[in-house]
Amino acid sequence: MNVLSVQSHTAAGHVGNDAATFCLERMGFPVINVHTLQFSNHTGHAFTGEVFSAKHLSNVIDGVENFCGFAHCGAVLSGYLGASETGDVVLDAVKRVKAANPDALYCCDTVMGDKEGGLFVKPEIADFFMRKALPAADILTPNVFELEILSKTPLTSFDKIVRAAENLRKEHGIATLAVTSVKDGEDGANETGVLVCANDGAYIVKTPQIPFSKALTGTGDMFAAVFLARVLQEKSTADAVSLAVSSLFGIIQKTAQNNEREAALVQAQDELVAPQNLFSARRLF
Repeated sequence: MNVLSVQSHTAAGHVGNDAATFCLERMGFPVINVHTLQFSNHTGHAFTGEVFSAKHLSNVIDGVENFCGFAHCGAVLSGYLGASETGDVVLDAVKRVKAANPDALYCCDTVMGDKEGGLFVKPEIADFFMRKALPAADILTPNVFELEILSKTPLTSFDKIVRAAENLRKEHGIATLAVTSVKDGEDGANETGVLVCANDGAYIVKTPQIPFSKALTGTGDMFAAVFLARVLQEKSTADAVSLAVSSLFGIIQKTAQNNEREAALVQAQDELVAPQNLFSARRLF
């Protein structure tokens, strides 16, 4: 089973498709990469490169389908889009993959921004996610900032985050909605968590907050890929989120030890398969 991953690509650093591909392939899933853009490096620094047109992406996906077909594609993973037209190409690819394999999943990582930096995409992309991507997604992985945009609800407490996630999931028929960067108010300064609302219940997994002297990049891309892999492997939502969060914790912990802002994926790659510290999922309902 392979995964079609449509995301950004940077020549230096593990973010976007680079991070997703690394994680998925080391967890046993061959990846078909389609890049929405190619930049020299993460946009947190000065960078060069360009965003690819929707026509370019469509031509590449056509070529992939003609070459190997989509019958063995078990999932589509999308991330940073660059333009709403790119999103339309992604959704067309999802339809074609599901026509070839009705059991295939679409995991949509709603890359729009975060609390620290605000919105870093055009408003039309946020509109695309709300109008078109949500009804098509089987798995959605926003952070709290993105969930606030998607739900059009101020999320000022843990209870409001849970209600917004579950309401959004039910409204659009999303099987699994995972929210990252969640604080539950009990020990928010020292812990962070991932909330998952799914058909088989809602769960929270909390880990210690790891301090960084530099802003860490690529964690959302990594989580979406690792969580998708665990959903494909595990029957239980609780097990899938527990293992995914535990893997990310190990990688982030190693990155902090290196005092780098780029994830230490190579050094900590064993964490993807067998995380050293396992954080359990607590059932909410």
